[in-house]
This record gives sequence, C-alpha cells and structure tokens, in this order.
Amino acid sequence: MREFSTALHQKRNDLLRFMNEDQRQQLVRDFYSTIDIELTNKCCDASVPHIISSHFGIVAYVNNAFRRFTGFDLELPTGAWDHSFLFDIIKFDLNHYELRIWDNKDEMPLNMKENGTGFVEGTLCIALKRDLLRMPMLFCFSFLPSPSVLRGTKSQCI
Repeated sequence: MREFSTALHQKRNDLLRFMNEDQRQQLVRDFYSTIDIELTNKCCDASVPHIISSHFGIVAYVNNAFRRFTGFDLELPTGAWDHSFLFDIIKFDLNHYELRIWDNKDEMPLNMKENGTGFVEGTLCIALKRDLLRMPMLFCFSFLPSPSVLRGTKSQCI
C-alpha cells in the first residue's frame, strides 16, 4: 500500500510542476463538481448506505440512507486533516466488512470494538472513478447489511 501511495504522490507532484495556480484551482473545482453532479445525484436517493471518498480517504459525501442507518450526523466533507476517517467508518479484513453505527435506534446486533464503538456486518461494493491519467480519483462505497443484521433489527432499517 505504501508503494502505491508513494507512486501516486510522485505522479501528482510531477504534474503539479507544470501547472499554474489557476489550473490547480480549476482541478479542485472540477473534482467537487464531479462529486456534486455525477456521484451525489446518483447516490442521494439510493436506499442503501453510500459513502463517497477521495483517493486520500477524505470522506466527501454520505447519502441519507447512510445517515438513517448509522445515526451519523457530522458535517462533510472531512478535511485533509482526517485521512483516517474513512477507516473509522468501514472496517475490512479480506472478505469481512463492517460499517460503524453511531446511534443504534433499530437495535441491530452489533460487533463491539475495544474502544466501545459498534459495527454491523455486511457486503461492501466499491465503484472507482479515475481521472484522465487513469489515476484513482473517487471511490463510491455501497454497504449492504448482512441478512443476520436485518433479521435482528427492531424495525425495517433499510
């Protein structure tokens, strides 16, 4: 993973040497425009939790289903200060995926971690959006709770 990150930073730095400040600002505007137009509109009405993040792990958007299912109520996007926030939301280990729950109003069966946070098991589908140079730009995560989680809830949470 470190080799990929180093190569990504090197390629980014090589490109930025040939850009002026206006071009850099336009790239940032294009990035957020892509989130707003292409991904947010496609995910906002989805009935399953969706998370959109940059390739650096900065969470840019979560849909209403994510907020209802998890009880998440923080402002987004997270800043460059919090590259690890995505990994606080999603835990994964090979074929095992878990999503963090902030408010368990549906009384779902949770897997509790050492720090007292609860997670539910499920399946994670990942869509990747690449830039013109074929570098990863955005990730769209769709989380589908496992049947055992849905059976163990007090109400229909999705």
